[in-house]
Amino acid sequence: MTHHRNGRLASALLALLALLALLAGAAGASDRGVRIVHASIPMPDGVMLAATLYLPGDLRRGERVPALLEYLPYRKDDDTAPGDYGNHAYFARHGYVGARVDIRGFGMSGGAPTTREYSAQEQEDGERVIAWLARQPWSNGNVGMLGISWGGFNSIQMAMRRPPALKAILAVEATEALFKEDVHYMDGIMHVDEFEVSMDLDQGRSAAPNFPLDEDTLAQRMDSTPWSLDYFRHQRDGAFWRAPIRRFEDIRIPCFLIGGLQDGYRDSIPRMLERVPAVVRAWVGPWNHDYPNTSMYGPRIEWRDQAVRWFDHWLKGIDNGVEREPRLVMYQQHSHPPGAAAQDVPGEWRAESWPPQGLKPVTWFLAPNHQLTPAPAAAAIDHLRYVPSAGPEAGFWWGELLPDQRPVDAFSLTYDSAPLDAEVSMLGLAHARLIVAADAPLADWVVRLEDVAQDGSVTAITGAGIAGAQRLSMEHPEPLVPGQ
Repeated sequence: MTHHRNGRLASALLALLALLALLAGAAGASDRGVRIVHASIPMPDGVMLAATLYLPGDLRRGERVPALLEYLPYRKDDDTAPGDYGNHAYFARHGYVGARVDIRGFGMSGGAPTTREYSAQEQEDGERVIAWLARQPWSNGNVGMLGISWGGFNSIQMAMRRPPALKAILAVEATEALFKEDVHYMDGIMHVDEFEVSMDLDQGRSAAPNFPLDEDTLAQRMDSTPWSLDYFRHQRDGAFWRAPIRRFEDIRIPCFLIGGLQDGYRDSIPRMLERVPAVVRAWVGPWNHDYPNTSMYGPRIEWRDQAVRWFDHWLKGIDNGVEREPRLVMYQQHSHPPGAAAQDVPGEWRAESWPPQGLKPVTWFLAPNHQLTPAPAAAAIDHLRYVPSAGPEAGFWWGELLPDQRPVDAFSLTYDSAPLDAEVSMLGLAHARLIVAADAPLADWVVRLEDVAQDGSVTAITGAGIAGAQRLSMEHPEPLVPGQ
């Protein structure tokens, strides 16, 4: 833990990038207008996938431009239409064809819903969509892929599959760790919320705007098995969760990654910085599960101008220097109050390498009398009585605008350090080692790292959970009490 000498370089960098984008707009790149075309993309089995294409309004006959694909089950013609227009029209005005495609069985796309998220069928269809975009008469043969959450997940997955026309991706708030980090089993602990329910119900919704109720439509949509039932049958890591994922080392195209410190999908960024052999650039800001320009927590910043610069270089061959910029632009948060109310988190931008240079590991020890000390202390045993109703309000994935942690701490074992006499800057992945026991065959443990303010309010910094039965292996769990 340390402060870094180059801590404020990134703020100047971001200001410079914003100026360059403004100058590009002034030069005429942003006044092209938009033309929207609805298309159907054929699959080999006869199923048609629905696409909305956002074309530059002044695209001339014979002009060739790249395509930017966003590929989702989230119904482009009703549920996501406003956001789709805001993003893809922006890219169209900068000389791209934005392609928003519903995966099969959802929205306007035909066929039965796939059997799970990120299925082999979804990925195979995705490769064909990319090839179709590259063949269009307006295409220069280069396709980029982008999106947030699901769209970021499958952007990374498609980069691993290496379809020839896919030349770069931009993944926002995404991960490749489908068991440990995705919404179904966070840290290996089962989680069910409104997302699970909505995705099960979405399989039965017919297409907007007509919402047909004919027998063929209902048979395909209503007879599908709810995904959550299959997820409940796979409560350990293994082939089911790993099937959609290939190796980071298979990625050969440039990756631009955006993560949020109030979001659950962020730990994949250091893994990709370390393991992907292609060019990787990353931004990590104070944002929740949203784009940087619409996040509840700020400072908000525009990202689409930087997406344009990124894809201009890799899809149009423009020498604008993006490949020479810092690998990681990171927001160093300062103390801030907890809660879901919109706020600008105080802090500063940093330009970093990865792993950052100059980091100094610091260890804290759980000590008697609920102290947290920088040196080992005498052994003590603390007991915690299980309260089934305590804990959900702590947040479900280590982010997303967590509330004051004091009500949760009241039913937890807490260990407090002495008041800090100097600022402590933390960057990296925290680790906790527990020596614990339970009198039940199954138990979960959760550790939270928190910032206690002078007024007593408690802001969660980060945390982790572990299913006790998975303490040795997430793939081969064992009961805590032998024989039970």
